[in-house]
Amino acid sequence: MAGNHQFLVMLHDYKDPEALNRRLATREEHLDGARRSESEGKLLVGGAILDDHESSKMKGSFLLISAKSVEEVNDMIINDPYYKAKAWEKWDVYPVKCMDSTNKTSKNTSDKRPASLKQILERSKLTNSKIIQQELPAIKRGLNQINSQAQKLSAKTAANDEKTDIRAHYFLAQGGVNTQILIKEMGTIHLGGLEEHRQPIHDTNVEGYLQQQNTETVMKIVQDGRQEIIADTNDTFEKNVDEFWDQFITNTVKALPISTTHKSTKPKLNQSRIVSAGIIQ
Repeated sequence: MAGNHQFLVMLHDYKDPEALNRRLATREEHLDGARRSESEGKLLVGGAILDDHESSKMKGSFLLISAKSVEEVNDMIINDPYYKAKAWEKWDVYPVKCMDSTNKTSKNTSDKRPASLKQILERSKLTNSKIIQQELPAIKRGLNQINSQAQKLSAKTAANDEKTDIRAHYFLAQGGVNTQILIKEMGTIHLGGLEEHRQPIHDTNVEGYLQQQNTETVMKIVQDGRQEIIADTNDTFEKNVDEFWDQFITNTVKALPISTTHKSTKPKLNQSRIVSAGIIQ
């Protein structure tokens, strides 16, 4: 922008333990404002100030701002969400003079600047999609190899109770990575210990079980058929016997009719056979 100057701003964080949490709570709002300032050409470069590269402990932030005056720079800092949330305690403004290549770099950041974390993330997604589309060869391993490898992985990825370092969220957010979406995508990855390995049941014989079920089914069918035949035979026998006797009685009655007239004869008394009884006086 014509008539603007470059200023290097060194911002110092509050030192209380909750300062980092206040910063993380407003990082999305801060990044939105930083993107607007970058699109307007006011913010050239921004980043974090560390104690050292090994510990990655943050002390504050630095900004390279293009503005007309120091007052304009101060207004930008005061209106920043980090300052309002008391993440930044104080700052120092230094007028600087950049080389001509700096302006060219600000116009074409995609070609001149190193790849940001967001660009690296997008490239990794593209690479991952290309790998998924290709057919990967199957890895053939024996059961012993799988068992030993699973035990090694379980030992390496044993779950622990260490707290997640929230500073990683800040660095990812500074690089333009939306950590909320990234956490949801990575939530499907299981990093805890492997589940308890279950020993296979060696006495399971599927073929024998199926053969036994087939045999039992055939025997049941035969037994049911046998019971049905016996029941039908008994019913037929009883029916035939009943029909035979009914027919026999009917035929007998027809062949020998019974007369209903009877002649009564009076028996004659033979007196010669009567023995006289003695009279006792």
